[in-house]
Amino acid sequence: MKIIKYEEKYRDDMIFMILEAKNALGRVPGLNEDLMDIQKNYLKHGYVEYQEQYMMKEL
Repeated sequence: MKIIKYEEKYRDDMIFMILEAKNALGRVPGLNEDLMDIQKNYLKHGYVEYQEQYMMKEL
């Protein structure tokens, strides 16, 4: 095995490898439902919607 430095271009391959590893272990890959509510997650971290579909965080 060769260890290489992570680069953004490998992102999709890394996600695929993780899902395949979970599948091989018998875990069915799935999405966390709480991550699907983007609006709620943004509001939780201090963002506000200043225009429809645009969020900003006041610093």
